[in-house]
Amino acid sequence: MDPMSHMEYQEGDIILVVPPVLNPNIPTLGASVLATACTRAGMATRIHYAHASFAAHIGFELCERLAAAPPRRMLGEAIFLAVAFPERAHTHCDILDVLAQAHDPLAQFMRPAALTPSEIARCAAEVPRFVSDTVTRLLAWSPRVVGFSSMCQQTLSSIAIASELKRLRPEIITVLGEPTRPSRWKCAPGNDRGV
Repeated sequence: MDPMSHMEYQEGDIILVVPPVLNPNIPTLGASVLATACTRAGMATRIHYAHASFAAHIGFELCERLAAAPPRRMLGEAIFLAVAFPERAHTHCDILDVLAQAHDPLAQFMRPAALTPSEIARCAAEVPRFVSDTVTRLLAWSPRVVGFSSMCQQTLSSIAIASELKRLRPEIITVLGEPTRPSRWKCAPGNDRGV
């Protein structure tokens, strides 16, 4: 017997979030496949493409360059640090400065061009407003479950959004799916499940 079969699902029950930082020009298939499976199982599901909303906040070209930054620099994670973990906000500027100044021997070969320190700061400055706008949109859909799909540089943006959701509506179930270490989800207070 399906453990979920006794539940009644209404519009907005499940929202799947595709969080930043991803290239807004590349399709995201994982959330679409999962949404289809949920719908076939009788669960009302919608997708929020937060990565595209973030690109609209900072500019699509800048977002594309941020997403193309070398993974070892983790700029996508770093710009969300202060909002995801407010208790670490005092170190945020120092971390961004170190990452912005880090010499990358492959920078001359990078396409698109690497971000400048002022561009990194501009991206980070947009994060609080982006998180607030995203949470407002998600809450307007009255979800019972909000799931986040994270591949690499999307965990801290997921934590930032989920933490604010839980602060405003603690009864919402939040889930993070990622291929690497779902245990990172547990370091953010209040988040429900990492898979």
